Amino acid sequence: MSKESSTVTITEKLTKIKPSKTFNYHKGGSITSLDFDDSGQYLISAGIDKSIQLYDVHKGTHYKDIQSQKYGAHLARFTHKDLDCLYVSTPSSVPGTDGANGKIDESDKDLNAIRYLSLADKKYIRYFRGHSDQVLSLEVDPVHDFFLTSSTDGTVKLWDTKTPSCTGNIDVGQSSYVAYDPHGIVIVVAKIPNVSGDKNEYVEGELEFYDAKSLLKPFMTTKISTKSFKWNKVEFSNTGKLILISTDGNEHYIIDAFSGQLITILTTGSRTNEIRSNYPNYGSSCFTTDGKYVLVGSSNSSLSIFDLTNLKLTNGSEIVKESDNPKKLLPLKTIQSNQGVPRIVSFNPKLFTLATADNSVSLWQPS
Repeated sequence: MSKESSTVTITEKLTKIKPSKTFNYHKGGSITSLDFDDSGQYLISAGIDKSIQLYDVHKGTHYKDIQSQKYGAHLARFTHKDLDCLYVSTPSSVPGTDGANGKIDESDKDLNAIRYLSLADKKYIRYFRGHSDQVLSLEVDPVHDFFLTSSTDGTVKLWDTKTPSCTGNIDVGQSSYVAYDPHGIVIVVAKIPNVSGDKNEYVEGELEFYDAKSLLKPFMTTKISTKSFKWNKVEFSNTGKLILISTDGNEHYIIDAFSGQLITILTTGSRTNEIRSNYPNYGSSCFTTDGKYVLVGSSNSSLSIFDLTNLKLTNGSEIVKESDNPKKLLPLKTIQSNQGVPRIVSFNPKLFTLATADNSVSLWQPS
């Protein structure tokens, strides 16, 4: 099959994607994270009901319920070992989890620990202690047995899954999100800008790029001016050429990973499409596996598909000019969902399957 016909097939499949299976195992509570394993067979969700739910994507079935009632569950992420995962506590902003009601002692050393769990037998392998406040992001090295975390304590930490103490630390000085490039060579730290209530104002965030082997200082720093939306994730494309900054608004930002410059703004149109939630949710947009498209959830229960194939990127010493790309990019297609608001969006690394979540988890496939 030719490259051209293959691309057309991907586009046709994307534009015909729709919810095919919905799971309601979080008791109506908001779901705050989704993750597929390396094989694409399994999916995990974590929610404010303080549980992790495991699904078999191949069979389209719910596989296992894992309760974490003392500390809750958030940012559940598969490691590279079969059915092992890492996760953190439910954010203290969620009712029923803060120290004020006596359920959790805020001086508890395990409150902000990362937990390493075997989903197969529901046994804990290791606790990783070091953060003094809520963990905001947790990302597993795509190649090695390491992972990154960032926290509201103003630090980013590098961990080896075999060692309980962190092996590297960056004093960022403010809250941030982190991401690995697809080869585990480069780390990007996205410093979250302070936002006001005025969505017409612009705020300035910052991206710092580090060699994953040396966290002493960034080799590149770039400023990103965005509307006053809350950032909720930073992600590299699998090609390593692009970075996506996901927000809770109707704009999401595509960055050239080599130059650090803003390439274009993905806009879903009306401000009524902004994602709003009383609870944290990690990632209302994501790249497809080939890095050619971005999928964005909106509060009007729709999923927008953006085509990035015509964007001009840094190529060697050739610098991309601002005029080379559209300032704003509109969706290739917007698909209405009848399965709630897709507040979180995650694309399967191996199968042509998409997962979205609100109070339930939906699997999407081409019709």
